[in-house]
Amino acid sequence: MFLNTIGVTDKFVRVSLNKIRDSGVVQPDNSGRHIPKNKLPETVRMSVISHISSFPVYESHYSRARSKRKYLGPELNISLMYKLYVEKCKTDNIEQSVIAKEWHYRKIFNEEFNLSFYNPSNDTCDDCDYFLKVLKERRSEEETAAIMAQQKKASRRSRK
Repeated sequence: MFLNTIGVTDKFVRVSLNKIRDSGVVQPDNSGRHIPKNKLPETVRMSVISHISSFPVYESHYSRARSKRKYLGPELNISLMYKLYVEKCKTDNIEQSVIAKEWHYRKIFNEEFNLSFYNPSNDTCDDCDYFLKVLKERRSEEETAAIMAQQKKASRRSRK
């Protein structure tokens, strides 16, 4: 009658009584508190992120106000990038067991990066490409200031 009144089974009562410690307190339920077997270790995740970040990205010139997407070269794809990642891991003598699977690599690429593989339909202008290249090769702060002034001047001309 007691079990029917509170709507539990005798198995529920038995399991609860087995969980009582010597102090009379019921042990906490540990379900869902283990690390999943397919969870990617943080070190492997960070190695994938650093590998993806090592590829040069390009920004769309004309549509950058509308989109924050960056672009990788059209010769790349996720499968090729993964193969390069595996080769890099092998040359660094990393064990096979700590190399990310392709589906992990793909998931990280799709969820943590805003990248695409084709050139944007509105590509960068020649002036911006030139100034970006020169800025990367600069040697001093004075050079940077002079290059930035030239770039502003050129962008004002192109808007007219």
